[in-house]
Amino acid sequence: MSSINISRSQNVNVTVGSVNTSIQQVIQRGGQEEQAGRILEKLVETIARLGEDRRAEQSELYDLIKGLTQQIKLPKEERSVSTVRAIFDRIIDIAKVSIELTQFLNQNLPQLLALLNIRQ
Repeated sequence: MSSINISRSQNVNVTVGSVNTSIQQVIQRGGQEEQAGRILEKLVETIARLGEDRRAEQSELYDLIKGLTQQIKLPKEERSVSTVRAIFDRIIDIAKVSIELTQFLNQNLPQLLALLNIRQ
């Protein structure tokens, strides 16, 4: 049983590392993308504080953030607004498992959407 827990923990660590790498690539672009990346860094920190019983939600949130960073790295005119909206909708839906995560999104999502030129 402990080997399963180690395996899951290692998988989460690999995923977080991959997400952080993607976020750093966004930040390095500077400007609005950098600001968006900084918000995503804080979001990842908030997700990391979810309890052990929320590993499935954590994993999905990390995957969603990685997909979002892929969209942000595209030239603005090539970004799929519908994809970005779908990602945000799913993040909001999953965030309901945590008051802290919901509060973070309530405080930061409008700014993040504005930085990405996505209307609410």
